[in-house]
Amino acid sequence: MQAFIFHGYGALPQSNWFKWLKDELEKLGIKTFIPQFPTPGNHRPENWLKVLEKYPAIDENTILIGHSLGGSFVLSVLEKHKAMASFIVGGPFGLTHREVDTMIANFSNKTFDFIAIKNNCKEFHIYYSDNDDKVPLSHGEKLAKQLGIAFTKTQGSGHFQFPSFPRLLEDVKKVK
Repeated sequence: MQAFIFHGYGALPQSNWFKWLKDELEKLGIKTFIPQFPTPGNHRPENWLKVLEKYPAIDENTILIGHSLGGSFVLSVLEKHKAMASFIVGGPFGLTHREVDTMIANFSNKTFDFIAIKNNCKEFHIYYSDNDDKVPLSHGEKLAKQLGIAFTKTQGSGHFQFPSFPRLLEDVKKVK
């Protein structure tokens, strides 16, 4: 089993809880990768997909975890690759009605192939906060509806920019 953690717009592999989660997953024997994607410049889904070519292939034994724009990117990856499970944390789904929309719309405000996405992944988990100042809670509601799942609504988590994320780790541990 392997896992990929995708950072968001303007972030780095060592941002937020990413390195902490990688360390915890590797203690469980799950080889984990946190690719560095081109951002904020030259960030288009096709350029991020090219970065993935440098890593082991994504397959039915892969867990995908994406934060913010990385969550939107998970959907693009699942249009083309099979995965065991996916975890989207505060990922924009549509426009955020903020200045950054011009930089992220090619990831989040597009027509996704949800038939392929649902066929390519067995298990979906999505997390949104009631006080996220970057991605509105309504994005989680819309994405959950498209995926036909319930979503985890947290209180007071903002944009999930903290050093560890125990709830996410516990949910990843449950993946079969």
